[in-house]
Amino acid sequence: MESKGISRRHFLGKSAATAGMVTIGSLGQAMVPGSAKEPGERLPREVWIGSLSQMNMTAATSAEMVDKVIRTLDQIMVRKPDVVSLPEIFPFWGVKKKYGAEERVRESQNALEKLSGFSRKNNCYSVCPVYTFEKGKRYNAAVIFDRKGEKIGEYRKAHLTEGEIANGLTPGPLDPPVFQTDFGIIGVQICFDMLWDDCWTTLREKGAEIVF
Repeated sequence: MESKGISRRHFLGKSAATAGMVTIGSLGQAMVPGSAKEPGERLPREVWIGSLSQMNMTAATSAEMVDKVIRTLDQIMVRKPDVVSLPEIFPFWGVKKKYGAEERVRESQNALEKLSGFSRKNNCYSVCPVYTFEKGKRYNAAVIFDRKGEKIGEYRKAHLTEGEIANGLTPGPLDPPVFQTDFGIIGVQICFDMLWDDCWTTLREKGAEIVF
C-alpha cells in the first residue's frame, strides 16, 4: 500500500531503526494509510510518550543495564510523559554477560519489578519488553504497567525470527490484545511483527489509537 510514495512498511522500518520496538503517535498514524480518524474518534487529549534508544549503551550484567535505562528515563520525567516505551528485550541489549533461557526469564522478572516501581513513582504507563514464561513456554513479550505500577496486560511477539524459534521461543497469537488506558486504547507490536499486515489490521479493528 502506498501513500504519497511512502509505504507503510518503509515508514515503520525507518521509525524502528534505532529501537527494537516502534512507537506511533498521532503523526505516525497520519502517515499510515487507512489510519486517519474522524474528529470524534481522536484521542481525548494530547498524549506525551517517552522512549529511548540503547545504541552505544553497554553493561556488564542485565541488572546493571536495567539500572542504566531507569536512570536515563529519570532524565525525561521532567516532561511528565503519560507512557514510556522501551526497546525489545531491553534488559539484555548491549549486555556482556551471556544468560541461559531460565536466567533470562528470571532477570526479566527482576526488570519488571523495577519498572513497575518506576511507573508507580512517576505516575505513568510503561511498555516493558522482556522474556516471559507460562505453562512451559517462553515468549518475547511486552508487559504493560498502569500509572499505579499494576500489570494491565502482556503482548507476545507473534512473528518470531528463525533464530528466536531455534532458541526455543514460542510465537504469540495472531489475535493481539489491546489495552485500555486513561487516554485511549493502545496496542503493541515488536520488531519483526511490523513486516506483516495481519496484526496491524486486527489492532485497527479493535480500536487501537496508539501502537507501540
